[in-house]
Amino acid sequence: MSLGSVLAPYHHVLLQHYNILAFDELRELVECYGEVLDISSYCYGRKELISVVQFKDPASVELCYESLRSYTNDASCVISRVALIYGESLTIFASKDYVGSLSERETRRDECSYGYLVVYLSHVSGGVRSAFADLIKKDGNIVDYVLDLEDKERCFLCYASMIAAEDSRRALSIACPELKKNIYYCNENDFSSAKQKLL
Repeated sequence: MSLGSVLAPYHHVLLQHYNILAFDELRELVECYGEVLDISSYCYGRKELISVVQFKDPASVELCYESLRSYTNDASCVISRVALIYGESLTIFASKDYVGSLSERETRRDECSYGYLVVYLSHVSGGVRSAFADLIKKDGNIVDYVLDLEDKERCFLCYASMIAAEDSRRALSIACPELKKNIYYCNENDFSSAKQKLL
């Protein structure tokens, strides 16, 4: 029996993700799978959010669930968990005292929001480093980058958006599998600090 055959309109997709993924970026991501009726986000821990996505039809629920679930095995992925939740279960979850509701306005970033990655290069081969250098030169989504060869041999990358950073992380992981476990998300402060050291 397929997953799609047992899904109903009251099934929603639950995403547990780091709070660096803003509401507008999350909506842009899930709208790739179908028409979205509603997204509700909740505080869950210090650095994570729970977002529940309600699609118009069950086929979109299945597509989103199956697609995003395949990425959660990667420790550096911004989405750490994907699950299905019933409408009644959501009501119970949202009523817990350790869960705080967030409005769209609170989770939305401004249009100048950037995404940041850091890539550790100290334990990768020269060939992989060369391939990595070629890839970032061709990546049109990179706004700026900082290569720090003195301190842990790291490369900090700044992207036009969080979605662009995630797309690049996946592309780099596929093109250079040796780098996959060496790519992490960072923030504006990390990037600025690295840049300041080189001035």
